Parts: sequence; structure tokens; C-alpha cells
Amino acid sequence: MNFIYILSKIANLLDTSKKNISKGTIEESEENLNQFQGEKYLLENSKKISHYLLTKNSKDERALICIAEAYFQDAYLGGLSYKKTTLLKGYIWILKTLSINPKNEDARSLQALFLLYLKGPRQAAHLLDNIQNWRASFARGMIASVNGDPTQVELHLVKASDNCPKNRKAFLVNHTGVTLSILGQTKKAIFYYRQAITIDPNFAWPYYNLGLDEEKIGNMEAANKYANEALSRMEFEYASDLDNRTKSNQPKQL
Repeated sequence: MNFIYILSKIANLLDTSKKNISKGTIEESEENLNQFQGEKYLLENSKKISHYLLTKNSKDERALICIAEAYFQDAYLGGLSYKKTTLLKGYIWILKTLSINPKNEDARSLQALFLLYLKGPRQAAHLLDNIQNWRASFARGMIASVNGDPTQVELHLVKASDNCPKNRKAFLVNHTGVTLSILGQTKKAIFYYRQAITIDPNFAWPYYNLGLDEEKIGNMEAANKYANEALSRMEFEYASDLDNRTKSNQPKQL
């Protein structure tokens, strides 16, 4: 039996969140994920609604996928890092979906993402053969990032953001910037952060990311400005840390 399957099964058995349910529609569950920009309560809302829907129909593929994706988003630690125990909790829901419908392209695309961070790019890439949806484009972009190929990262992540649901666009554009920045493409990263802000001026993370870039080049005043722009939109630890670092390092006024 597959080792990853066994671990995900154990993680799922230990997970208590599936006991929490909340009435709602599949559209509401999906929209919580579409609107996610770092707010964990949206992930929990999606899971609660999806668990409710599964009490009505245990083979609801869209609900199963929502739960899997909520875990994937919750596993994100920043950069290209994901928490494996949380990924394992989500992976079992992908396997449940594929046991119902092995041809579900959203499930296969998400499976590629899970396996990318659980086992590596070689195990993930073949799952995307002949799939052309936005999730598959995103998965191809992240595989390219692990392989250190910024050209392919940009190609696939731009395609993903062009074809994803409207409310996800700013999130994916910002993530394009993050991924390119990690691969040393700072100028391109800044372009995508600014594009994300143009799409959604209330999105906190691209301001924070711009602040990090300013901090790298020693421009503490601009970095602090961006940190506060981020914090005015959403309180989160990383932006607070950036604010404290750059505030204390600014030149004293004489």
C-alpha cells in the first residue's frame, strides 16, 4: 500500500475539524476559497460547509475538492514551503475524489500539487498530462519553481491567473511575484506585486512583499511604509515584524 496514503489516512483519523459543519451551498464553499488572501477563517468556513454537503451526498466531488484545497492553502508556510502534516490531512480528500471519479481534472491537478511538496516534482508532473485548466497551469508553474526555471514559472503562473476565478486573480498574481523573487527575479517580482495591488488595492500581502524588497536594498523608510500599508489592511505577524525591523533601523532625525 502507498506510504503517503497510509500517512494521510492516519492524519485524517486524527483530524477533529471534520466534526464541525455549517449549512451552506457548494458555491459558498468555493467562494470562501476564491476570496482567501491569508484569512484562515475562510478556509475553515469552506471546510465546514463542505463537510455539511458531504452529509447530504458523500460523493460530492466539488465538496471533496474544497476540503482538499482548504488544507493545501492552510499548509502554506511562505516561500516554497508547506507543512507536510497538514498536506497529509488534505491528501486523503483528493484520493477520495479520485476513487469516485479518476478523471476529475481538478482533483488530478491538486494531487500534483500535493505530491510536489510531499514527494517531489518527478512524481507530480505526469499527473498533469492533457489537463489544461487553471489549476494545472498553477501546478506546472510550481513544479517549474522547484526545478529552478523562472521562465516556465512565469509562463504557467500567468496562464493560471488569466484563467482562474476573478476573485483569485490578485492572489495568484502576487504568488507569481513571490515565486519569481525566490528565484532571483526581483524586478519581475515587483511588477507582479504592483499588478496584484492594481487588481485589488485592499490585498495586504503584495504591500508586505514590496516592503521586503525595499528592506533588502536598505531602503528602510520605504520598507516601513509598505509594512504599514499591509498592516492597515490586515494584521499579520510577518508585516508586524517588518514594521518593527525597519522602524528601528531608520536613520534618526536630527
